[in-house]
Amino acid sequence: MSKLYLVTGASSGIGLSICKQLLALGHRVIGIARTEKNGLQKLRAEYPDSFEFLCRDLSTELDELCHLPVTLAKKYGKFSGFVHAAGVLSIMPNRFNSHDKMLDVFNLNLFSGLALSRGIADRRVRCDSGLSIVFIASIAANVGATGTVNYGASKAALIGATKSLARELASQNVRVNTVSPGLIKTDLTQDNNDGCFFQRMQEIYPLGIGKPEYIADAVEFLLSSKAKWITGTDLVVDGGITLGINE
Repeated sequence: MSKLYLVTGASSGIGLSICKQLLALGHRVIGIARTEKNGLQKLRAEYPDSFEFLCRDLSTELDELCHLPVTLAKKYGKFSGFVHAAGVLSIMPNRFNSHDKMLDVFNLNLFSGLALSRGIADRRVRCDSGLSIVFIASIAANVGATGTVNYGASKAALIGATKSLARELASQNVRVNTVSPGLIKTDLTQDNNDGCFFQRMQEIYPLGIGKPEYIADAVEFLLSSKAKWITGTDLVVDGGITLGINE
């Protein structure tokens, strides 16, 4: 049976892969991103009746975001799930940090997702059969890396917020979980690292570095009825890197 899902960060990487996977399963998807890239244009052409795209910068007008799911539900119907894959990765030493730079990361990685979750959990918006919310976090929340103070902190906060939301919304048949990827080769990570870095990481990761579809598989599971007894969980999908590095 076809369901309706809202996916942020839909223009590339993990978000785009999630959209592709859900559409291939016969579901309807509304994707949100600040720009429409080639991948999205192909999806619109391939799934003209199942895929809708909304161009929006989620890092601004945060107080208005909670109303967006209500507006969308009036037009497209009630949602079965929401995936917050939008994110920004800023790598720099903390000595160059500032409050504004922290807010740039937190606004998109954390605050926008929480604002949208407020709206999508509304009984006017979510399906009577239940709702699944999945936030894309990161192993950076628990594994330190030089220059990722803001990014790691935003993802750690996202995991903490998820556990509180899961407890708060369970009685309404709303499940809330996170997926924490290891290194995934996407536009976002490639913009912040060179080829030598990926080659080195390929050797360090027990199962090699990841692909966006690996995370889409995990998200698909958490959205499905197969995960109906799972909430408040952080599903780590990291190719075994958090097992530690062999001597």
